[in-house]
Amino acid sequence: AVREKAKDQLKNEYDWTRTYSHWSTWAEEEEMKEKIDQIQKKEEAARNRQKIGGCSHNHSAERELVNKTTQTKLEECREFRTFGNAWFEEGQYFRASERYRKIEIWMDYTFPSDDQEKKRMDEILLPALVNLSVCFLKLKQYKEVINTAKRALRLDETNLKAYYCLAKAYRKLDDFTQASTSISTALKLGPNSVPVRMEFAKLQNQKQRYRELSMHRAQAMFDK
Repeated sequence: AVREKAKDQLKNEYDWTRTYSHWSTWAEEEEMKEKIDQIQKKEEAARNRQKIGGCSHNHSAERELVNKTTQTKLEECREFRTFGNAWFEEGQYFRASERYRKIEIWMDYTFPSDDQEKKRMDEILLPALVNLSVCFLKLKQYKEVINTAKRALRLDETNLKAYYCLAKAYRKLDDFTQASTSISTALKLGPNSVPVRMEFAKLQNQKQRYRELSMHRAQAMFDK
């Protein structure tokens, strides 16, 4: 069904920016119904960083990718994002992440000949990185969120959604200093954003609970 949906989107010139731009309605969702084993996810993430397509050590596949024209790679990336967006809308975040990750790999093996070509590449890569960060959030791969969102910010240092992802990932890792820095920047960029304001409130509540727990532990030690 997802494959047919993606094909229809390609035929109808699907607006691939919809997933990227309509994020402001997000809120904290329920836990994923299907939990993916953490070890498998880490192994898969490691394999994805090393492989091209589906072959981890296939140098012929790597050479084939390098030798493709920039136009061909851009067209393939447009198809990847169409399928990625379709999987995302179906809640299949792992499958969506695989498509967005392919865009990242394809662009790593693409070398622009001028500024205009570089701009076309960034226009494809940036939303793919941001959406990949969101997928990693859904999959609870918080360190991957941080790495990917930071790369997105190197392309666009004012990207509100990337800062939101960073803030949430840092909070989930109990790194309140970095979370505070990220959410403060997000609030400056989007002071009226509902998801950003909700994330700020969650961070404040979590910090308060941590302080209360620390005081309780300190008091318990003092009473001994």
